Amino acid sequence: KFRSQLIVANERAHLAEGMTAAMRYTLSCEVAHRNIADKKLIKLTEKMAKLRGRCNDEIRSERAHSARIELWVYALLSTFTYFRCEISHREQLVDHQQDLDRKIQRKLRDELWQHNVAVQMIGLDVDALLLFFAQRLAALAGAHQSYNDALRANG
Repeated sequence: KFRSQLIVANERAHLAEGMTAAMRYTLSCEVAHRNIADKKLIKLTEKMAKLRGRCNDEIRSERAHSARIELWVYALLSTFTYFRCEISHREQLVDHQQDLDRKIQRKLRDELWQHNVAVQMIGLDVDALLLFFAQRLAALAGAHQSYNDALRANG
């Protein structure tokens, strides 16, 4: 009876030893799987850190770019405002010059009309025509009243 118990105990020990070996193998497989998963997690964490760094750099770059564009837009806006004021000022100057030109043109037309009327009057009146030629000859000869007044003033 003791022998049979010893055989049973020996078989149980062998069975326990086999189970222990199987458990150790399973445990080592689980440890290996866990180590592999940890390494994958570390690689993934490093990859995420690199990606986060790149994203932060891109965001910083985009912010700087948008700030430069904003400054450029404000510069264009101020230049546009300056040139719009300059164009308005020059349009006012052109309008003023056109008004002056119209006044001068009106004055020249009036003088031309007066000359035409004077020529017509001289052409119609023989006495006036002779007086006109006499005055022109006197002016050419230097016998104008202002010249004579200047000579008298000098003594």
